[in-house]
Amino acid sequence: AFASGGIDAVQLRQVEDRAIAEVIGMQRDVGLKVITDGEFRRTYFHVDFLRQLGGVVSEEPRTTTRDDGSLELAPPVIKVMDKVRHVKNIQLADFVYLQQQTQALGSALVPKVTLPSPTMLHFRGGRAGISQQAYPQLEPEFYEDVAKAYGAELQSLADAGCRYVQMDDTNLAYLCDEKMREAARSRGDDPNELPYRYADFINRVV
Repeated sequence: AFASGGIDAVQLRQVEDRAIAEVIGMQRDVGLKVITDGEFRRTYFHVDFLRQLGGVVSEEPRTTTRDDGSLELAPPVIKVMDKVRHVKNIQLADFVYLQQQTQALGSALVPKVTLPSPTMLHFRGGRAGISQQAYPQLEPEFYEDVAKAYGAELQSLADAGCRYVQMDDTNLAYLCDEKMREAARSRGDDPNELPYRYADFINRVV
């Protein structure tokens, strides 16, 4: 309804709030102590966060054809077009709502925020997905800028009382797949070196 203009952003958030309150209760009822909002406010687990960083842009989703002829919606391509920076608090309002809901159900529940790994800004496009003008060399400036941007986001969450953040890194698992490894090679990366580089990248963020 939101996509077709039937409801506005305020009405959409009200629907999300109800869905999140329901899934919080479900998690509590099955005995979980660490509670998420189910990522119900996101279309893509990574794009919706990353595109809100300064310097990062994404294309619109596109339809692709699978080998069997069926259609699927491919995630938008993420590109770094300028210096990466933290221009606003991205997850803060969502965390505050989650925190309020969990506190209402009992102090033993811990609200958890999930963020896409910073490696997503490199892995999907490689060097070609990062502006040569903004970053003639990736090391150290690109990695440091991303780490500072993530650090500011983490600080805003910590200041609000968040104590549990999970960074989802699907890329490390992708590097077990030969098709993904070959794709990395075709972009000029060594799939055996990337896990070490990415581990250092994540450590800089933390």
